This record gives sequence, structure tokens and C-alpha cells, in this order.
Amino acid sequence: MQLEPPLPEPPDRPRFVSAVGWTGVILGAVVALKSLVEIAVWKIVEPAMPALLGAAPQPGAEVPFARMIYAHLTSIKLTEAAFWTFAAIASGALLLLRPWARRAVQGVCTFLAVYVVGVGCVWTHSWLSVAARGPSFAYTASQRIGILVAALGVCAAVAGGLIAVVAGLGRDRVRAAFEPKP
Repeated sequence: MQLEPPLPEPPDRPRFVSAVGWTGVILGAVVALKSLVEIAVWKIVEPAMPALLGAAPQPGAEVPFARMIYAHLTSIKLTEAAFWTFAAIASGALLLLRPWARRAVQGVCTFLAVYVVGVGCVWTHSWLSVAARGPSFAYTASQRIGILVAALGVCAAVAGGLIAVVAGLGRDRVRAAFEPKP
């Protein structure tokens, strides 16, 4: 009769770290897979874009930088998939209390907060410039303002949540969980 070796003790990690880690693993994996699926769909649809659009205006006619996005969509999506794969791996290492993972997840969250604020700024500029081009726009002025305020509120809430994660991972109690045990 052989005795099985005892299982290693589960890491003594704060709940905050568990919540951030599992959220990062799941979100990172889902968004990375979504990006890869989007690349596959784009590769199938890209050659047929002129026929699909038919008499529709050129893609990006309303928003000047949209043509550049269409031209580089595969590279953008590959970069997005690589970023979210890294985020998922770093979040998994956060669950294992790897010292480098705390800083990596803080870096990911900081980058995402800056990205969300940037998207909010670009979206605001685009929204206002397209709306100013003429009366063919589908919303009234009060509807445009309401939609803009709601979208910017979402951007602010997401950026605030990401900043809270960065600050939470920097707390003394959380940092202590990542220090080597004697």
C-alpha cells in the first residue's frame, strides 16, 4: 500500500486577487478567441467587400481614419489577440501569486484605461464631426447629446474600474501575498 503525497497547500491569496485573476483569464481568453474568429471572417469577406457594398458609399467615407483601419484590420486583430493572450496568461500567473504577474496585470489595466479614454476621445470627435456634416444624420441634436453622454459615462466607468484594479493590486496586503514565504 502506497500513501499519496499530500497535496500542496492552496495559495493564501486575497479575494481581490482571485476576482481580478479569474476575470482576466476568462475575459482575456474570450476576447483573444473572438479576435481570431474576426480575422477568419474578415479574410473570407474582404475580397467580396466591393460587391457586398454595391452602391453604398465607400467604407470610411464618413470617418476619415476608417479606410486605414480597413486596410490594416488583420494586423490590428492579430495584435489584439496577442495582447489579450498575454493578459490571460498574466492573470493566470496572478492566481498562482507569481511576483511578476502583479506588475504585468497592473500594466495591462493601465494600458486599457488609457486606451478606453483614447477611444472615448476619438469617438466623441467622430460622433460630433459626422453629426455636423448635415441633416441626413438619423438622430436629433438632443438624442446625439444623450447618446454621447451615455457612451462617455460608460468609458469613464470602465476606466475608473481599471484604475481601481491598479490601485488595489498596489495595496500593502495584496503586495504581501506575492512576497516569497520562508
